[in-house]
This record gives sequence, structure tokens and C-alpha cells, in this order.
Amino acid sequence: MTLIDAVLLNTYNSCCERLAEKTAKVLGYFGKYKKDLGISNLTVIDIPTSYGNYKITNIIFVPPAVSYSNNIIGVSTINGKMSISYHNITK
Repeated sequence: MTLIDAVLLNTYNSCCERLAEKTAKVLGYFGKYKKDLGISNLTVIDIPTSYGNYKITNIIFVPPAVSYSNNIIGVSTINGKMSISYHNITK
């Protein structure tokens, strides 16, 4: 399992690994205070954009809800166009 997977699983008591636990604490995944803003960047999407009569002109990436941030911005780029989306987590 990757470290980031272990950190997220450890946050929800689904994994018990010392390095993952320490990393989660350093990143602020534990505790009642969440970070106000998280950013998830898919960078440039490297896929073909033409499929016969169909063409992809834009991709919208909706970032997943995460335990450590209230507001998440998702960024992706295709065909030289950058898309920015916003995901707000409310109680």
C-alpha cells in the first residue's frame, strides 16, 4: 500500500502503521480542526481527445471529499484548457 493510502486508512482506524500515523499527524489529518483549503491537481490529462465523430473539449474534475479539509479545489487540463472546480463540505 502507498504511504498516502496508509495515512488515510490510519486516519479512520482502518490501518495501524507507525509511519502512517506520524505522517497523518504532521499533515494535520487528526484532530477536530480541519484545514480550510485543499487542492487536488490532475495536471494535464494525457488521453486521446478524438474518438471518431466525438471529441473531448473539456474535462471537469470534481475532487473527492476528504477528512482533513472543508474546501477542496480540483484542477485539470485538457486541450490547453484548464478547469477549476470547487467542492465545499458542510455539516
